[in-house]
Amino acid sequence: MNAACSGGYEFTAEGQKWLAERLGWLVDVGAEGIVTTNPYIIEMVKRRYPELRVSVSSLVNLDSVDKALFYEDLGVDAIYLPEFLNRNFKLLRALRKRIRCDLVIILNLGCLVHCPIRDYHANFISHATESLDRGCYLDYSLAKCTQLKSVHPVEMVKAPWIRPEDLSLYEGMGFSGFKLAGREKGAPWILRAVEAYAARKYLGKLNDLVIGLDGIDPFGEMPLYLDNTRLDGFIDYFKKRDCRLGCEGCTHCPEWLERAASFGADLKGYGKGIDRLLRQ
Repeated sequence: MNAACSGGYEFTAEGQKWLAERLGWLVDVGAEGIVTTNPYIIEMVKRRYPELRVSVSSLVNLDSVDKALFYEDLGVDAIYLPEFLNRNFKLLRALRKRIRCDLVIILNLGCLVHCPIRDYHANFISHATESLDRGCYLDYSLAKCTQLKSVHPVEMVKAPWIRPEDLSLYEGMGFSGFKLAGREKGAPWILRAVEAYAARKYLGKLNDLVIGLDGIDPFGEMPLYLDNTRLDGFIDYFKKRDCRLGCEGCTHCPEWLERAASFGADLKGYGKGIDRLLRQ
């Protein structure tokens, strides 16, 4: 139910039938609930399938108290906050103060800060089956994101990840729900991330825990590593900084890149390989 776009299928006779059958089946098998971007589906579930818990997807790009109130008024049980809010402490505090339903913070996404192609990426993935039906699939957005990090390594520091050691800061604001990305990873990767965040401590590379800092197939691991043990105190700066205003005149992230980064193989060569793929 988590697609950013369904092409209006939900309002067709076929789509209505599919929704009724799928939601009824979820109730029958004892599913806890759904995650969706679609306000119509939220209203449908709350009206016809009250047994199901409804969570708002991070893909709705909720970025204001008013938007959160709209979904809360629809009766949702939880809202997954988009990762680009992770360092907007003023808004996070306001949301937690004003919104009664559960608010869930995504911890380990290494997306570009205020990613300019986030919406495109979400819509592309929502229609990915159509690409496969035509015999071609290329996750351009993921490749472009990784290429940009190889050209501008500071983007890895600017990305809105939250370290295990900094969870207490968010708990202090009243947040108790946290999500780990990585369901596409194998069990060892997932268990490592869960153990690190549960322990509130990790002594290895931040790349080991964060989606988007770990490289992409078939190019292998990103040849730049952030030492998690060298990032203590990094987050404090953002308590008073609004990064939506841009980076002009700010040296915080470049300075911490120098402090925490280690370079492996040829980073530029890594990016050139992705660039050749994008230019085909």
